[in-house]
Amino acid sequence: MRPTVAWRGPLEHAQRRARQWLSWFEHSVAEDTVPRSFIGALNDALDEDVKQFPSDIENLIDRVCATWIPHCSASADCTTRAAAQVVVIDERRWAHDPAYDSPASRPEAFRRMMEVARRHHPKARLLLVRSGDPGSGQWLSDSIEGVPSNVDVHDVSVLANRPFGHTSHVYTIGATEGLLALLRGAQVHVFGGPYYAGWGLTADYFPLCGRRHRPSVLQFFHAVFLQLARYLDPHTRDPGDIRSVLKSLELQHDIASRFSSMRDLAAVGIQRWKRPFVAPFLTAGGGRLRWANRCEPLTYAEHAVFWGAHDHIPSQRTATPIRIEDGFVHSLGLGSDIVAPCSQVIDARGIYFDPTVPNDLTEILNRAAFEDAELARAATLRESIVRNGITKYNLGRQRPSWTPPPGVKVVLVAGQVEDDASIRLGCPGIRSAGALLEHVRAIRPDAWLVYRPHPDVLARNRPGLIDASRIANIIDTQADIVSLIEVADEVHTLTSLAGFDALLRGKPVFTYGIPFYAGWGLTHDAITPIPHRERPLSLDMLTAGALLRYPVYWDWALHLFTTPEAVVEYLAQQAFRPLMSMRPSPIRIANRIRRWVQNTCAYFWSCRPGSPTRLFRIMSNL
Repeated sequence: MRPTVAWRGPLEHAQRRARQWLSWFEHSVAEDTVPRSFIGALNDALDEDVKQFPSDIENLIDRVCATWIPHCSASADCTTRAAAQVVVIDERRWAHDPAYDSPASRPEAFRRMMEVARRHHPKARLLLVRSGDPGSGQWLSDSIEGVPSNVDVHDVSVLANRPFGHTSHVYTIGATEGLLALLRGAQVHVFGGPYYAGWGLTADYFPLCGRRHRPSVLQFFHAVFLQLARYLDPHTRDPGDIRSVLKSLELQHDIASRFSSMRDLAAVGIQRWKRPFVAPFLTAGGGRLRWANRCEPLTYAEHAVFWGAHDHIPSQRTATPIRIEDGFVHSLGLGSDIVAPCSQVIDARGIYFDPTVPNDLTEILNRAAFEDAELARAATLRESIVRNGITKYNLGRQRPSWTPPPGVKVVLVAGQVEDDASIRLGCPGIRSAGALLEHVRAIRPDAWLVYRPHPDVLARNRPGLIDASRIANIIDTQADIVSLIEVADEVHTLTSLAGFDALLRGKPVFTYGIPFYAGWGLTHDAITPIPHRERPLSLDMLTAGALLRYPVYWDWALHLFTTPEAVVEYLAQQAFRPLMSMRPSPIRIANRIRRWVQNTCAYFWSCRPGSPTRLFRIMSNL
């Protein structure tokens, strides 16, 4: 039986580094005959009498072309992409594609290609673009004696959305960018033996054997992308199709575009263990990220990134501030236990728990025009969150062991961390759990009062433990917050996210501070009016703004941005596990130490000499 050989397929995110491909080819053949056998498979696919192409095939080609190249990086001069009409693709000395019939001497082929391009276009300014294909060794342009003065060298992202026309010429030995140019209608000159050459669609400078057909571009696209390629659905991680991969790649481009203005970032005072966790989010726009201490001067061109509501430092006020904080659907454990986050929020105006200034979330909630489709998506997401018992930390489930007296109203008071920034910034009146309990008891004298301390306080990662036994009927440290919300008739809180969880589950919520979800007509607020609230919202509008538009979601296994729906499905797999104990234990302490050591080692490994400083290439179990 011949072995099955698999190699990277035609659709991939060029900046991604992960073990799982989004698309791949596979063929049962000896490895040294892959190029010839793959051409045979292409011939067989083209032999099939396809009566009718999918109705959206031209749209699929447009989407492939639009998502093939990553968003323009910070190092690329994207203003050149509409200028030069002659593009030369630079490649690594050794290609890592088993289906690529590479010429015996790639440096010699590249030298000849440069000569032909310059001879055919003596007055043109050549654009030398370095391919995003995997490979090793030096760039082929480094193997020739100097790059001519009329050649500009750029990263592959300079080709993002480049309007190739029939007057454009692209020269390549065999890079996949040549196939992109072919799909965009450019004249492609090939000096090697890629699978897309030799079919009459390219100008080939070496004889290529074995091609039996002269297909159109549509026929060739159908054979390669729809018949031979295999795909992974990034949402479910099950076998998928081209549309599921394109949807994911379009999301990568949308997020890159959203943060494209963040070109140079200096993360100020962010703890070392957090750095690998925040790096993929902060580099979403393709910008350059560096770590800075609090005494280090920054430039006007840089964005100063702060964690949460940490105050500016006078020496840093020259830089534009950006704040990053954990998202609302975060992880399978506490952030303070060094668990990788599934979501973060990046805010260029303020931060969601600081009501003293506007922030990106209030801007969304005040200004966004939510369409019916988005509101329907928000409603479906909310139903999925409720059905799967999802909250911020997802520590597990444990039903309450107590039963209230019959006919008595159950009132849940959600405790918070004593030094929480949302209390410091958003609680002008009641500011402590003890004072909140006394107030709730005063207005609900006959209620069955249940007090739930914050998980970080129970874990002793943060201060705030109080003796509530003289006020509350129950101090529940065993049940999970979702189970407590489900049995409660009302939820009272200062600014806790438990209030948002309760809103999603249709419970009456009473606030005594200024959380982001208060003041929109959905809660009973002790503080009124609340600043920066300009219109009432429906629950679906609040959900759409807070969960669909504001946060950014990350898949640590695939190293891709993802959707809240995918994160909820991932978290749901373990959301109903038994509730983990929040009390300090040798096992929890050992796990924290292990994760911290892994995190630190991953950080220094990524910074070793000769390694790209892509700090988010860490193990998915961190």
